[in-house]
Amino acid sequence: MLESCTSLQSLDVFKNENLTSFPELSGMVWFNSLRELGIGGFLNSNILEVIGLLKSVQTLSLYGRANWVSLPCQLQNLTSLKYLEIHNFEIEELPDWLGNLSSLEYLWLQNCEKLRHLPSKEAMQRLTKLTYLDIQSCPLLGEQCRRDNSEWPKISHIPYILINGMSIR
Repeated sequence: MLESCTSLQSLDVFKNENLTSFPELSGMVWFNSLRELGIGGFLNSNILEVIGLLKSVQTLSLYGRANWVSLPCQLQNLTSLKYLEIHNFEIEELPDWLGNLSSLEYLWLQNCEKLRHLPSKEAMQRLTKLTYLDIQSCPLLGEQCRRDNSEWPKISHIPYILINGMSIR
């Protein structure tokens, strides 16, 4: 079915318990035009391996599950990514390779209740285009990102920061 969608620009695949694998991508052109992808909530996280092949994606919404304790490392290959949403992961810290997403302009973290730390200050400083940081329902990180707390030096250069809907600028 996806083979015939050669101009597909947006795709959302969420919480489908029956979906265990993504279509074979080798030789397919449908994903070359894909700009927006929403994916996640599956029982098996192996389906996220496809993400690294989608180099044209500019907007990505990732939905984890309670037992997912890391982000797919394939994300670091998305050099065109401008907008990243991370929802419902049990990660405790974001990886330093996040700093390699040089086109990233907007980062939204939501319902990551165990998240305590952003990438290192050096990695965050490499995100020179990052204009918006939105932290929702991440209580540990939200507290640490307030002025004079441990994560503030990592984000103080970002123009717009929202924590649970409140601007901290």
